[in-house]
Parts: sequence; C-alpha cells; structure tokens
Amino acid sequence: MGWAPSYEEYAVESYTGIVVSHYHDEDEASLAPLVVLNMMRPVVVPFTSDDVTSPTELSPTEVEFRLEALELAWCIFMNRAGPEHLVYRIFYLKMRAQRNEFIAEACSRFLQQRQENHSIKGQSEEVEEHLKNDMEWDIDAAREALSGLQGRFLVDLLGSFFRVLKRDDSISHWSLISVLKELLPMDRTVVVLDGVAREAKFETSCKRRDISRHSLDKLDRAATKLEQAVAGGRYRMPHAFWQRIDRLKSSCNNVTMEDKQDLEKLLTKAGFEIIIAEGEADVYIGAHALAQGIIISADSDMAFYEGVQTLAMPKFTRGGYIFQLVKKQQVLERLGLEPFALPVLGIVSGNDYVPNVPGLAIRRNVELLKQLQTHQRTSKELLDAYVIATDADSLGYDFTSAYNVFLEFNEGHNVNVDVDDPMDRLDIIERIDRAREQMYITRHQRQP
Repeated sequence: MGWAPSYEEYAVESYTGIVVSHYHDEDEASLAPLVVLNMMRPVVVPFTSDDVTSPTELSPTEVEFRLEALELAWCIFMNRAGPEHLVYRIFYLKMRAQRNEFIAEACSRFLQQRQENHSIKGQSEEVEEHLKNDMEWDIDAAREALSGLQGRFLVDLLGSFFRVLKRDDSISHWSLISVLKELLPMDRTVVVLDGVAREAKFETSCKRRDISRHSLDKLDRAATKLEQAVAGGRYRMPHAFWQRIDRLKSSCNNVTMEDKQDLEKLLTKAGFEIIIAEGEADVYIGAHALAQGIIISADSDMAFYEGVQTLAMPKFTRGGYIFQLVKKQQVLERLGLEPFALPVLGIVSGNDYVPNVPGLAIRRNVELLKQLQTHQRTSKELLDAYVIATDADSLGYDFTSAYNVFLEFNEGHNVNVDVDDPMDRLDIIERIDRAREQMYITRHQRQP
C-alpha cells in the first residue's frame, strides 16, 4: 500500500509545518519528514514473529530507524485525525525505541536538503543511502575482519550478542538473525546456547540472580517515580533518567530456558545449526573446538581452553559490531608461556568458578608460571607446583572446580537457581511505557 509521490510531498510539507509550529523539540522537527515518508510506505517492521514476511531484509540499524520514526509519529498523531491502521500499528508497537542522537543528526541534514530541493522522492533515496552507509560501516568492518578466516565458526550466542536481545522487544530476535547472517557464513557456523545451571558455577549464578533482583527493585522504584511525575503534570524527564532505565532493564534481563528454546526454534527456522549445551556454552565450545576453528565470544576466559586457537571477541559499537582477533600462538609468545601453562593461568587468575589468591592477579601469575613451567610437563603438575609456591591450600583456595572445567570440561551436576518470574520485569516495563506515552501526550497538549 502506498500513496502518490505528489501527496507525499504535500504531507511532508504539512506535517513538518505542524511540528515546527507547535514548538516541538528540535530533534522532533528534524525527524518529521522521515516520519511521514515511513508512514506512507508499507510498514515492514515485524510486530510479532508470525507477522514477518522478509525479516532478513532489515538490518538491526534499519529496524531501530523505523522504530524511531514510528515512535515520533505516535506523538504527532495522538490527538489528530489520521489513517486508522497507522494509529493501531503504532500503538501495538508501544514505542520501544529510545531517542538516538545519531539518527537525529542524520535527519537534520535531510531536513536541510529538503528545504533546498523539493524533490522528495530523490531526496529520500539519497538520505536512505547516506544513512545506510553511515550506520552499517561498523558491521562492514566486522564482516571484513571475519571474511578472511577459514574453518568452522562456533558462536557463544549469549556471550557475544546478548546486547541485541531484549525480552520486551519482539523484533530483537529478528535483529539478532540479521546480525548473524550479515557477519557469518551459515554453512560453517554453529550457534551454541547455554543450558541449565551447573554445580561449578552455582555461586556465580546466585550472585547474578541477586544482582538482577536488585536491579529489578531499582527499576520498580524508577517506574513509580515516573508515574508520580506524570500524575503531577510533569511532561519531561532528564536524559540521564532514561539512560538509567535502559541500564536497569538490561541488568535484570535474565534469559530463561523457555527463551532459549524459542531462540533455538527461530534460529533453526532461519537456517542455522543450533546446539543447546548441557551446561555453559563456553565449556561446550572449549570441549569441541578444533585447531582450525574460530570461536566467537566476548568471554575472555575462552582463550584459556586448550582447543581454542583463534578467538574473535565482539565489541558492540553504534550501528554494529567490531571484532578483536586473538591468536593463541601470539598470546603464548607475548606472555612467554608454554601451551600447557595457559589453562593454568586462567584457573588461578580469577574466573567464574574460583577467585584468585589476593595479590596474585594475572600479571604476577604470568611471571610466577614462567618460572615454574621450566620444571613441569603438564598442566596438572604446573598447577600443583603453583599451589605449593603460593601456599594456596593453607589460605583456603581450592582450584579443583576451575581445573575440572578448563581441562576436564566437567561442570558437575545440575543445580536449581530460582529466578524471578519474567512477567515481573515485563509488568514494570509496561508501566514505564504507559507513563512515557502519557508524558508525551501531556507535552503535546500543553503546546499551543
């Protein structure tokens, strides 16, 4: 469904005038033309997983861009007559996106171009290409970094791309698929998901659970504060407040087994080979890594597994990912360690299983292991020598569980770590969304 270009031009002029004349924020005024152009084209943002026709055609940045435009459209048309389908769809979307200064800047440039040249169709094509080039630069760099690597890719999904996933955002799974397809060759990529909690990581899992609960409490208080502000007639909150909301939403976003099973179905349908590990994904990958394989994980502990020779560590940037490539042989040469000493360095330097001996962090441990390795031949012998040299036993430090994980791939038996009901988090987010919508409405009603 689409409208004639001539009507497009009239609508852009009309609604840009509405935004400017009602003293909207500068970034809202600059977005107005793109809002209208997006509204008049078929809405291709997926609303549910069943409502997607060609999800892989959208990059994550394109999805974010359309969310931004639709959110602003809700503000403009809340109390004005408009296409019924538009209002319904925008309401259904619930404005998940946050403001993005980069998008606002790009749209501001487009507004200047529109004033100089009224050929809306030509201008919109030019701007879309400009935005695409700018926002996909990082993902192009990441693809280039990975394209020259030969072998099978093993991907620690949650350890690499957790930032893309948001349980309260139904389209984020499609964003994840888009990222994976952009970066990796599907025919030689295996995606690994964490399984159930295991004995070796029980204490760490409980600590993370407690942090999540603490963040959830803070998010609840922030929602209450926002609701009180709305009830008091306030129509704007500081940018720092919304940033804090985002941080809290992320830190209390536990991924349940049900979430993982949903991801497994979705990724399998998209053509990826998926494995749900019995325990931690990084342990499974460490046990199955081949010399010619490439491991993708943001967890630096992956480098300590003997089988991992090439590690690509993703870092999220505005618009995409960049990767730091870690070659095992280069690490060994730089540290001056033998191959059997590197797992021991990971075992004794603090990890998810055992803390390090106070005063013996990774730098001092490197120097100590360099001295001890000349008289040892295996990782077990070197670890025993380290325990004697540091008197770790008498200090109460037992590295057995970390040794079992890094060298035996044994995480112990399954354990139950009770977590909060995911609906608790979603209910709070719904409250925040409703209050935020009302704040937008109040702001626009106050303007003459």
